[in-house]
Amino acid sequence: MAYIEQKLFSDIDINDNFFDSLKKDYTEFLDWYTRKSDEGKKALVLYENSKLLAFLYMKIEDGIIDDVEPILGSKRRLKVGTFKVEAHGTKLGERFIKRIFDTAIAKGIDEIYLTIFEKHESLIAIFKKFGFYEYGTKTTSNGKEFVLIKQLGKIKNDILKDYPIVQMENKHIFGL
Repeated sequence: MAYIEQKLFSDIDINDNFFDSLKKDYTEFLDWYTRKSDEGKKALVLYENSKLLAFLYMKIEDGIIDDVEPILGSKRRLKVGTFKVEAHGTKLGERFIKRIFDTAIAKGIDEIYLTIFEKHESLIAIFKKFGFYEYGTKTTSNGKEFVLIKQLGKIKNDILKDYPIVQMENKHIFGL
């Protein structure tokens, strides 16, 4: 069985075909990856039969985020820096989204954000299913990306959009 593991960037082969689309979408990807490797950063990955199927890098940011429109006010946030999954009908994307929420909860963070190109419709749909919404945009030399945000403390009375928060107030629960 394949399982999610944390690995150093330096232990993940940047020449793997898995990264080709990221190199194509982000001209600075190779430089960024090399920098993260040199800094000793880690990512969550999943391999199946030695084939890389998923990669997730997250970081905590404090303060104003001024490279997006509209600007995000000063706050402590979890940024999903790089997230790629080779979709193959196994709910792998959802497993990794759970890890994003686990990290936010463990670090006491109530807002998560990411940027994503419009062409990644299926990934956007998964994030929206779990309560992320389109906040704004980020424009770079690579193009325009959506900025998606999830606020963990905002209850929408929808079990998936509220996940991982469970609203118990005014609910009828067996045995209680």
